[in-house]
Amino acid sequence: MSHLEIVELLLEYNAEIDKQGKNGWTALMYAVASGQLKIACKLLEDGADLYIKNNDAKNSFDLILFFWDSAKSDYKERCKEEFEEAMLAVIKNKKK
Repeated sequence: MSHLEIVELLLEYNAEIDKQGKNGWTALMYAVASGQLKIACKLLEDGADLYIKNNDAKNSFDLILFFWDSAKSDYKERCKEEFEEAMLAVIKNKKK
């Protein structure tokens, strides 16, 4: 079972999508920080809040931009389509 399939199963069973840990991070923040952009898109599509702030006053959108800017060029090339898909999900989320 893939990570994405696990997330889909958790969401199917009504997992708390915006639950924050001790450091204030949400599942969306962890997905973004680890480069799991398909999971980030799924979380956004299912209503994850892009603007919840962690203990460092950063939200998921801040993290998307930070990790993309700091990513190596070979990673950017491999993940370009996923990143574009994630950004489209962000835009759709903003319109809600």
